[in-house]
Amino acid sequence: MNFFSPDSKFTKVMTSFGEMMLLNLCWIVASLPIVTIGASNTAMYTVMGRRHRNEGSGTIRPFFKAWWHNLKTSTLFWLVQIFMSFSLGLSLFLTLPLLFKIIAAILLVLVTLVFSLIYPQIARFRNGWFAYLRNAVILLVLRLGWVVLNFLLILSPVILFLLIPYEFLQFGFIWILFGFSVVFHFSADMMQKILKPLEELSDKKKFKKG
Repeated sequence: MNFFSPDSKFTKVMTSFGEMMLLNLCWIVASLPIVTIGASNTAMYTVMGRRHRNEGSGTIRPFFKAWWHNLKTSTLFWLVQIFMSFSLGLSLFLTLPLLFKIIAAILLVLVTLVFSLIYPQIARFRNGWFAYLRNAVILLVLRLGWVVLNFLLILSPVILFLLIPYEFLQFGFIWILFGFSVVFHFSADMMQKILKPLEELSDKKKFKKG
């Protein structure tokens, strides 16, 4: 087989690598306003999920189509998440009883885990806002181990920066080129296991898939 043939393994790997770089750039650009990070996360989960399920290809057009389509819902959840996380995080630095700080810390972790399940749901299912939150809480209970593992994966850039700041900054170009898309690639794979109960419900026509 010709090394540069469209069907060769080399060509497929390089094509996939190029698509990951394009998706990474799309996520960075779409997230620049900060308030649109939720929509960018949803768009990445939409594209990556379809790739895992072999439901289509493409990068830029599918990404921004999903970004625009879910902008309102994803942004609302993102703003609520930021407000709740900021409020709970701020309480940790105020002069409050230790018990209150412990409760705030636990709530902060729970809020973060719950919202980490919102954007993959928006990417996969058509549902109401309350249903997204309710299902996120249910999934957190049913798939706690996978949810925590997925959250640590999403948080890996921050963890690496805190543990090895010099090395992280030295190789920071990796995140600009394809780091975030790689994280979402593996996260979307985990989400297939986490969202399995909802997939089974959707097959019974309880709600629609995206």
